[in-house]
Amino acid sequence: MRFLLDSPALAPEVVQLYRTARKRNSSVWGISQTVEDFVGTEFQPRVHGPGILKNASTKIIGQQPGDVTPMVNHLNLNPVAVNQVKAFGAPRKGRSAEVLLVIEEKAETTQTIRIVPTPLSYWICTTFPRERKYRAWFLKKHEGKPLLQCYQDLARIGYYVSNTRPAGRCSTRLAHSLGLAHSLTAPEIADLLGLTLTTVKIRLHRARRKLQQIMERGCAVSDDNRGVHTCHPKS
Repeated sequence: MRFLLDSPALAPEVVQLYRTARKRNSSVWGISQTVEDFVGTEFQPRVHGPGILKNASTKIIGQQPGDVTPMVNHLNLNPVAVNQVKAFGAPRKGRSAEVLLVIEEKAETTQTIRIVPTPLSYWICTTFPRERKYRAWFLKKHEGKPLLQCYQDLARIGYYVSNTRPAGRCSTRLAHSLGLAHSLTAPEIADLLGLTLTTVKIRLHRARRKLQQIMERGCAVSDDNRGVHTCHPKS
């Protein structure tokens, strides 16, 4: 967005695009981190940005740290709405985010809502580096399937990759709960999760031991040479 609005040739076209979309009951999405990306700063204003905000009938405003003056000057938010935005917590990656929904700058149509992504929409849109790397690997591995089916499969198993933590349960869920030990080696897991190989091996060992303890409560467990457990139900 900043690149477009900094271009003398493109900026007027972007503003006209928003005007045309509003006139024809269509939509154009402009997504950025801060209001300043549209309007600039006091010392380096973007003259076409305010026109875009003016012609955007619906605005979705998330957490905005720092100076709130641009929100007051260009989004016409009242003190109650500004304080609500300042009170928003950080988004919970892959789970939810609180935002202020502003429709036509009317108090009665300004509400706080919580946006919750579906697993499918999350994995299509994520820009998190580790997840992008895993997504690229997954799509390449299943490139013979229809793209939508690949994303649906990714959404079903990708939760565990997006919810791994440096001190937690990542390797367990990635390599065992998802059954990916058949296709991922420990070095590949380390590369995908941004961990050292030693860390992955330690966590895999702990995970297998914990999983075996759980399974032994109701199973007779056998273990093949890859460390994959099989449950034989106890009679």
